[in-house]
Amino acid sequence: MKRSIPDYLAEANNLVVTVVITALFSVAFLCIYSTFSETAWFNLHDSTRFILTVGFISTSLLIIVISKTLLYYRHRKQALAIWKYIVWNILEILIIAAIYTAVTITLISDEGASWPWIYCKALLITAISLVIPYVCVAFAAAERDKNKILKVVNSRDIVSDELPKSDNDLIHITDNNGNLKLSIRLENLLYIESQDNYVKVYYTTQGKLQSYLVRCKLKTLEENFSADGKLARCHRSYIVNTTKVKVLRKEMNNYVVDLDNGGTMPIPVSKKYFESFAASLRK
Repeated sequence: MKRSIPDYLAEANNLVVTVVITALFSVAFLCIYSTFSETAWFNLHDSTRFILTVGFISTSLLIIVISKTLLYYRHRKQALAIWKYIVWNILEILIIAAIYTAVTITLISDEGASWPWIYCKALLITAISLVIPYVCVAFAAAERDKNKILKVVNSRDIVSDELPKSDNDLIHITDNNGNLKLSIRLENLLYIESQDNYVKVYYTTQGKLQSYLVRCKLKTLEENFSADGKLARCHRSYIVNTTKVKVLRKEMNNYVVDLDNGGTMPIPVSKKYFESFAASLRK
């Protein structure tokens, strides 16, 4: 199985940060580079070249914004393999370098340089402008993701960085790559909802309702927790902590469960899972 990129690389917040940091770094780098380069045409003083400079930077940022937007939706639809992610970013560099080369050849007179030389030089400058901020943001996102692995471990619903000596009452949730994303005490877990290729885990901490999104299939969690007996599938989109069920009631022609947390909605119980779910409640 081909490994996919970590979800945090394709999260909306991370992609926005990537674009902003890349824009700031690129502008600063190009300003410094143009000062020492005899061939760079970036200029903020000459009116014509100022327009070309602003136009090129704006076009490059637009390409990056479009690219990251497509990346976001592509990864949500289907996990993006690592090699595809690398190729994706390389294509950004190739396209932006090609635009720089085209502008240089058509609008900037430089008879002493051939287009292959200009393109190779543009590739180097573009790679520096994009790769450095991309790598820095990725490392920062990885660190944030590591810290977001929540461990709700004590009876007062306090989020803690320490696991108890015995984790028999802990529910461990991993993503599709087997990476631990959430360790939560059973008494804090309310229910799990399927959302396309993700699951959203609802739990309480410090008495407040919280949620955490993980790329994982609900079917996988159902199989992992089947032996536990306290987490039961009640619907194709829901797994419920049976110890949190306040009442199972009939509503029109369907059944729903109310949990003992007032902030949650009634959760539907489908006919397919009714018998097995009711049996879990009787245990």
